[in-house]
Amino acid sequence: MIAKHSLSLRLLHWVMAVMFVSLFAAGLTMVSSLEPWQPSLLALHKAFGLVALLLFVLRVCAKFSSKPVTKSGDESKLQKMAASSVHFLLYCLMCAVPLTGILSQYFASKPISFFGIVSIGVKSEPNIVLYGLFRELHSLLIAVFALLVLMHVAGALYHHFIKKDDTLKRML
Repeated sequence: MIAKHSLSLRLLHWVMAVMFVSLFAAGLTMVSSLEPWQPSLLALHKAFGLVALLLFVLRVCAKFSSKPVTKSGDESKLQKMAASSVHFLLYCLMCAVPLTGILSQYFASKPISFFGIVSIGVKSEPNIVLYGLFRELHSLLIAVFALLVLMHVAGALYHHFIKKDDTLKRML
């Protein structure tokens, strides 16, 4: 029998994976379009960015409250260090990407509505310098995040198809 991660971690992993891919696609679509639907997509992007941040908090809580899964011990120290580093950076970026998006909107004095239920307050006077800083940082972190996600997926596929171990199956 395969020792799997907890159900909460597996669900959060896949829900957040779909969410971040969707947010990435929406972000790319928004910056390359001036269509009439672009403001609606931006509002959804902001709201789901808040959801992503809330799910990140739940995920960290689930990670620290779940029993660790025993991993195969046949990886080299370099592979273990690379995997740990990628996972650590992914967690950092799951928090930093939404936060930089929120901060960019805060300093632009553009409200973020959580599906019309509640809005995050904004700075009364825009600060274009800080807005630009956080907007650019948001974009840069997304690029790094996308690269790390590709590395994560490549690692999972390597374990599944080349090493033929249970690494991927533990998250299914």
